[in-house]
Amino acid sequence: MDAAAQRQQLVEAGRQFEAYFISYLMKVMRETVPDGAVANKHGAYFHSFYDQEIGLRAAEAGGIGITRMVQEYADKYVAPAPQVPLGENR
Repeated sequence: MDAAAQRQQLVEAGRQFEAYFISYLMKVMRETVPDGAVANKHGAYFHSFYDQEIGLRAAEAGGIGITRMVQEYADKYVAPAPQVPLGENR
């Protein structure tokens, strides 16, 4: 696997972790408020999927900075792919 693919995988893992973390924060915050109108088993499933979707969308929109920190780390420490001058065949 080349360095560019490794860097992309690292950044994607950071984005997935950030989405999971935000989803978890939503779940924990929801536990601090009194039960509402959908306080049953089906409502819990709804909130679970809702929290997951909010986490995904928040991470894609920039999130809380975890993905950015992973990107900066990858840019600094994961070796870039070697540059091949134009016209040079390999």
